[in-house]
Amino acid sequence: MRNDPDLLIEARRLSKHYSVRGSAPVRALSDVSLTIARGERVGLVGESGSGKTTLANCLLAIDDPTGGELVLFGNNARDLRRRELKQLRRRIQMVFQDPLDSLNPRMRVREIIAEPLLLARIARREREEQVASMLDLLKLKSALASRWPHQLSGGEQQRVGLARALITKPEVLILDEPTSSLDVSVRGEILDLILELQRTFDLTYLFISHDLTTVQKMCDRVLVMYLGRVVESAPTELLFRDPLHPYSRGLIGSALIAGTPRLDNRVELKGEPPSPINVPPGCALSPRCPFARESCFRNVQVLEELPGSRAVACEVVTEAVGDRRAAGSDR
Repeated sequence: MRNDPDLLIEARRLSKHYSVRGSAPVRALSDVSLTIARGERVGLVGESGSGKTTLANCLLAIDDPTGGELVLFGNNARDLRRRELKQLRRRIQMVFQDPLDSLNPRMRVREIIAEPLLLARIARREREEQVASMLDLLKLKSALASRWPHQLSGGEQQRVGLARALITKPEVLILDEPTSSLDVSVRGEILDLILELQRTFDLTYLFISHDLTTVQKMCDRVLVMYLGRVVESAPTELLFRDPLHPYSRGLIGSALIAGTPRLDNRVELKGEPPSPINVPPGCALSPRCPFARESCFRNVQVLEELPGSRAVACEVVTEAVGDRRAAGSDR
């Protein structure tokens, strides 16, 4: 797989644990494996505390994983020197949830957008030309270049954040809840712009969001996370029409998704998710799952590939799918 030039990111059994004085470690990620290919729009969904942002920080090589392997553009991150890793980071950029918090309040718009070029020692005139071009591309008036971040609207702030991320011509954008802090009237404009930018720059997206309607619109494939693990991976249309994992069924079934009929196989999960400090043994969902059996409380569930380019980490589901396939073949 590493020789495939279209495979941009590959994570193999990534784990990230944080030490807490006087307490058990926080297991933010546990054995997460995924691939992101050129041109894909991959969604990442799950409740708060599921590990989505921690995973993004590991893929950006901001956080060092506790275990596992990360391959970026065919290069094992652990084998790279600091300078080599820094160069690779320019090919992956992040757009943050709150645009105002992500912009330096002491810098004007033109300085914010140009900062990555300054760090790369690009000449001043070329920086100015690229900033002007980026402002035009992001549909920002040239007069905004001299303003401070707090003088911009929420939509303008997010466009500046996008411009700053794109100025280095990255191949991958990680978008962490990029519209959740914006007014509803502005969200559609920004999402349409993000799709337009993908076509313009041939970008690949990892789209992190709790807004399932947005994920359904924006993504080709979706990963569902629960307490630091990916529990289901499937093409978007298939996942929203027929989620298999009990957590996916509970998550999608409880959401009001525009234009989508309510799920027939929705699941009602019991209680609240536990803390990442006290993750239950075996399947972390087992205390909340109506289908849990004795082995679920003992065995850690791993992703099993199923027909339809999907994978599920649930032995109850994989056995049921296997039984249906066997019954079909006997007819």
